[in-house]
Parts: sequence; structure tokens; C-alpha cells
Amino acid sequence: NASVVSQDGRAGAMLFGQARYRHEHDINGDNYSELGRLDSRALGFRGYLRLTDLSRLTGEVHTFAEARRGGDHIDWPEAVAGVAESIRHSVYSGNIKYDAFSRNYKDHFQLYASAQHITRNSYYGGIGEVAAKDKDGNPIKDGKIIAGRLGYPIHSSYYGTNFGITRGFTWVAGAQYTHDFERLLFAPAQLLVGAEYSYDRLHDEMPLRSWTTEISNQQGYDDSKNPVALSPALHQVIRNSSQFAQIEWKNDNFSFLLGSRLDQNSAIKSTTFSPRATLRYNPTKNINLRATYAKGFRAPQVFDEDLHVGVVGGEAQRVENADDLTPEISHSFSLSSDMYFRLGESRINLLVEGFYTRLLDVFTNYKDGSRNGITYFIRHNYGFDDQKNKVSSGAKVYGVNLEGKLAYHWMSLQAGLTLTSNMYDAEQEWGVRAKIKDDANIDYKTFVPKADGSSFEAIADENGDAQTVSMTSKHIMRTPSVYGYMTLNLNPIKPLNISLTGTYTGSMYVPHAVKWGQNSGVNDRNAIAANLRKEGYGLPLLENNAPNNPIMEDGKQKTATPEWNELIKSKPFFDLGAKVSYDFRIFRKTDIQLFMGLNNIFNAFQDDYDLGPNRDSAYIYGPTMPASGYVGFKLNL
Repeated sequence: NASVVSQDGRAGAMLFGQARYRHEHDINGDNYSELGRLDSRALGFRGYLRLTDLSRLTGEVHTFAEARRGGDHIDWPEAVAGVAESIRHSVYSGNIKYDAFSRNYKDHFQLYASAQHITRNSYYGGIGEVAAKDKDGNPIKDGKIIAGRLGYPIHSSYYGTNFGITRGFTWVAGAQYTHDFERLLFAPAQLLVGAEYSYDRLHDEMPLRSWTTEISNQQGYDDSKNPVALSPALHQVIRNSSQFAQIEWKNDNFSFLLGSRLDQNSAIKSTTFSPRATLRYNPTKNINLRATYAKGFRAPQVFDEDLHVGVVGGEAQRVENADDLTPEISHSFSLSSDMYFRLGESRINLLVEGFYTRLLDVFTNYKDGSRNGITYFIRHNYGFDDQKNKVSSGAKVYGVNLEGKLAYHWMSLQAGLTLTSNMYDAEQEWGVRAKIKDDANIDYKTFVPKADGSSFEAIADENGDAQTVSMTSKHIMRTPSVYGYMTLNLNPIKPLNISLTGTYTGSMYVPHAVKWGQNSGVNDRNAIAANLRKEGYGLPLLENNAPNNPIMEDGKQKTATPEWNELIKSKPFFDLGAKVSYDFRIFRKTDIQLFMGLNNIFNAFQDDYDLGPNRDSAYIYGPTMPASGYVGFKLNL
């Protein structure tokens, strides 16, 4: 980065840039990456201009480009790899802000605006098996079409069905006014009022090639003579206008804040009212007691993270909203005590905080089957009670947060620990399973299917796939009940800095999508190795209305792979890192910093990764960086 300031200090600018490259990492040696390749570039400009002694204009423009790729044969085109997850982002954004103050600085007026444009090209999926041939050496067919095999292109009618493109444009503009009262009723106060408008446009096409000639010839073309779409493009525009106000009375021992916000969101039929309040009391100058309440909401819209969310068994996944989806509401409460002490020449800060969050109409995703190589999930506001009836969903998240800071001359230490409970009111779907013979009379949570798969049966659904049943739990997935951190900084001499950082992540529940006989998950691999299960095992697929009649295809009995997802309780992890840096003055106003460090010194890592092309790409938890080192430099002009 580099910065420059005018001689009179009325204008200044900073130019910053960054480049990063990370090689893919295959942890378990199956030639499929657990940590994908990353290549990114960023460049930006930030500046300010003092128009008068009481007004200022600031602005920023930056661009960002990043490419991520995971799977096998990273350097090959995605369409000829066994499994590929590829994302390329191009981001342009900027913001501008105008501030004006009165001569006594009791009044502050602000205008602001920002905008961002994102283009994302993606590929999720793959050919699958390394050699797509059956036991007799014949090419495996998908219907009447010969499937591809590693290194060879798939059939031309499949090109583009795994590619997607997302374009998003967002802009926000607003104004706010602040006035400081020397005294309002019983104490000094500050009043803030404002208004804001946001516009968010999202256009997504997945698959990018959303048609096939075969289907169009069978079903006909639309009114514009276009082919029949496999998956219609998503085009979403969300407009949100809001008005907000808050007033805060405060002095050295006491403060009381009341605020509210009104949102008119185009995805919600009615206006949303969100109040907030904070009460602070200082019995002494070293003790700060605080109580807070805030209401929030999440609109029923499609978010960027819902699109093309991963690959399971070579199939891309996509999340869509139910037509009757309502906003998710949160009510958050907290009580805290922030205490400051001196012990000799050391300064100590302790924070004890209790928190409680009540969530209503929680969003939950339910599997809606697979179509044209894409697994769909529908987002709803419901869960299941003990009798498996649909009920309105909610959740409670509460716990205690402890933080401490210690500063002593050239040393500082900061650490924190959070203990929390995270539970839904009613059970939510976290995975699916195959149907079991005499399904109505078993409890799948305690039932153990026979290792050879003979407990299962495959009845076709309306899409011709095997029917599945929801697997549910009240636990909020991937949310540990204990987590903590620590940071130790040593600065024995001014240019030298030594730091240690640690992160503790407690056990959590992680869903694992498993299809039997694919030789991918740990338990499946062990059963196959022990000759308890056949690799490539499949069940005869039976007609829905005539369960005794097998479905035939090209003169052969059609089969289905049984699916039995696992809910894994992960082990805890402690990720320790270290960094040493030294600053050199090379010119009067130019510094260069040399640094080196270690990541994940103890190599705390997940030890049950899936193997091969039929893996569940979302089954990743714990630290993301392996034990590794780095060196670098930073130039300050």
C-alpha cells in the first residue's frame, strides 16, 4: 500500500493492493483436494477531501478477482474431471460519503451511497467414476447416452448442465442527522434520525445451458419458440426502504438508548418494526454494567450462498424458497459486566456476558428430489414435532461469554471462551435416508440397517428416483457448544513483534450424505473392505403404484443406490499459529516489514474425509489450513 497527504492536510489518498495464491491440498491421498486452489487479486483506492473546515468528502473504489477450484486434476477443464467445484468471482465496488458539522459540532449531517457489482462463474459436478465402465468392461449409460469417463468429454447434450453464472448488483443510499443536546429532560442526550434505501438485483442461471433438444422435442417449445428449460433462471429484485431513529441519554455513570427501525421490504407484505434498547450503569469508573435488547429479521429471499452450494455424488445442489416462506424473526437479549483493574504495572480487563436469542419462523431446507443432475432443496418455516407433524419452527440460542485482556509493557494477552446451547424447538431436516422394509414400525434413530443393504427397499417417486425419508434433529448443525480464542503479542523491541494465536472449536453435529456401496465414506469403505457390502451395490427400483413390479430400462432392471445419511459429532480442535515480523526503515518515510509464520502447528484436522469422486463435498469441518508455513513482506510508502 502507499499513501499521500497534501501539505495543508486537506486532501489525502491511499492506494492498496494484494495478491494471494494457495496451492490445492490433498490430505488423504485420494487425488481429490480437501483444500482447493485459490488465486486472487485485489486493488483499491481510498481518499478524502476537506471541502471546508466543517465538511469532508470521502470515497473508496476497489476491485477484486478470485478463482477457486477443487476436486481432481485441477489443471484440466472442469467438464473432463471426475469431480470439480470451480468458482470465479469478479467484484467492482465503491462508496462515497459526505459529512458536514455545525460550528459548535453539535449537529452532524451525513449523506452516503455505495454500490457493488458481482459476476460469478461456477461449475459444480463432474463425470464421477474414474473409469465409467461396468463389471464387463462396457461403457456405463445414462439412459441411452454413454457417460463420459475421466479425461474424455461427456456426451454433447450434457455440456453446460453443470455450469452456472450469477450476476448481482446492489446499491444503497441514505442520509442521517445527529444532534447533541446539552440537556434533554434529565440528562445530556444525542438524537439520531435517518432514512435509507437499498436495491438488490440477483440473476442466476444454473445450469447455464438450461435445455436439451431431446426434452424439447418430446414436450414442445414455448410460445417464443425456445427449448423447454431444465431449470428456469432465477431473477430476483429486492427493494428495501427504511427509516430509523434513536435517542441516547448519557453521562459518566449512566446511559439509556432507545431506537427503532421501520423497513418496507418488497419480499414482505407488511412493514417490519425493529426496536432496540440499551441500558448502561457504571457504579464505579472501573465497572461497566450493560443490558441490551434488539429485534431483527431476515427477509424471505434467495441469498447468494444458496446458489450452487456444493456437490454430493457428482450432483450439484440448489436451494429455492417456498412460495409461503415468511420472514425469520430474532429477539436478542444480553447482560454484561465489563471490569477494569490495575495489578502493579499490569492493566487487566474482564468481561462476563450472558446472552439469549429467540428465533421465530426459522428457515430450514428440505430435500425436493433430483432433476436433470441437480439436487433441489426447498426452504420452509416449519419443523416436525415428536409425532412427525409439521409445526412452526423456532430456536433458542443462549449462553455465557467470558473475555479477558492483560497488558504489561511489551506484552499483551487476550483470551475468550463461549459456552452456548443451540437448539430448535421442533426437529428440522438435516439429511435423508432410504426407505426401510416395514418403515412405519421402526425408529431410524436407533435402527441399524443390515450391512449388506437388505433392510432397504427402493420405491420410485414421481421423478423416477428412489423415495427418501427426512432425517431430523433439534440440534442446530455445525454450531459448537464451546469455542474460544487466545492472542499473545510480544514486542521486546520496537521493530520486532512476536505473536501466538489459538482457536478452540468444540464438538458439533455435522451432517454427512452417504450412499451405500460407493466406497467413499469411512463406514462404507470399512464394510466393503470386510466383504459385508458389495461395491456399486444397488437396489431394484420398483414402481410406486405396483411395488412388486421392477422398473425396466433398455431391457434391464433399473437400480437405485440406497442413501443413509450420518449425523456425526465431531471431535474438538485447537488450532495454534505463530508469526514473527520485523520492521526496517529504508528511507525517511518508507518502511518494509519482513514476516514469517506457521499455521496450525499441531496439524489439528478432520480425520474422516470421504474418498473418491462420489464424496460429499460439504462434509468438511474443523480447521481449514493444514500445518504450513509462510513468509512475506509489506512495503509502506
